[in-house]
Amino acid sequence: MCAVRENVAREGLMQQEPRWPSVIGTIGIVIGIVLLIDTADDVLTLQWTAEHWRRIFAPEIADVIARAMPSVGMRIVSTVVQVALAALLVVGCLALRRRSRAGVVHCRLWAWLAIAWVVIQLARGAVWLRQFGNDLPSVGAVTPHAYALFAGALAAVILLAFPVFLLVWLSRPAVRAEYERWAN
Repeated sequence: MCAVRENVAREGLMQQEPRWPSVIGTIGIVIGIVLLIDTADDVLTLQWTAEHWRRIFAPEIADVIARAMPSVGMRIVSTVVQVALAALLVVGCLALRRRSRAGVVHCRLWAWLAIAWVVIQLARGAVWLRQFGNDLPSVGAVTPHAYALFAGALAAVILLAFPVFLLVWLSRPAVRAEYERWAN
């Protein structure tokens, strides 16, 4: 009797479902919610003027921000795209946690769109830096261009980490074999 229990217990452990869908799904949901919250400040600051920015930044920086801020229309488009991407990630990760192949499709789609969006935003930042970089005050020995390049590189690494990880992870043969057994 004891040998039968050990055998059943051993087989039960071997048949245990992998935890990665829950772990990655939870991480993605948290990231999606943070992205949704992050867009709130974009909406709240749509009509801000230099005076509003001076409450947060030094006057020289606030003036540059107010002068260099994209149009309200562009900021609305950016906010809509960010909300759509965040919602797609949350929906995909919820389905991933439920072990649905649709979650894999949504997560892959989100990853490719997120990568494209980051590239677009980095290009937009580079154009902004060319137009307004000379207006930024220096901070100690660091030039505004050097600081902006460092910040852009750091942002790229942070913003691209999860989408690239998802694409790599979901392409692994063992992972693919697992989610191909799932229902739609």
